[in-house]
Amino acid sequence: MIWDFFSQFWNLITEVGEYPIEFFQNIGIAVAGAIGSFFDVIFHSINDIFVFIGWLGYSLKTIFLSLLSPINYIINVLRFFFATAFSTPAEPEITYTFSEEILDVFNTIPHWEILASILGAIIILVFGISMLKLLLRT
Repeated sequence: MIWDFFSQFWNLITEVGEYPIEFFQNIGIAVAGAIGSFFDVIFHSINDIFVFIGWLGYSLKTIFLSLLSPINYIINVLRFFFATAFSTPAEPEITYTFSEEILDVFNTIPHWEILASILGAIIILVFGISMLKLLLRT
């Protein structure tokens, strides 16, 4: 289709006759359109090829990194294990303890350890029931 415009233009140039100016203007517009369409098709095809190459490279990179992720995980675990297993543990900077006066008050309560355990279990049970109610609310 594009070459038809070129051949028509060439035939009209070689067979010069009595034609009005509008005729040559229309032929020029047709040739410009044919040349523009010709280069548009070429540039679009080249762009499609580069988009495909980019997509292929991205997909290959994703597949390659997915295949290497278990090896990377094992290497990181082993590296951090050997970095921390043979070093001395860090001392905590802040310890949260109660003062001796407060501890003396709780130590005067008979069987405080048992009561504290029961109170902790009740708090956990109430918290768990309230969470279940929130989750099961419809």
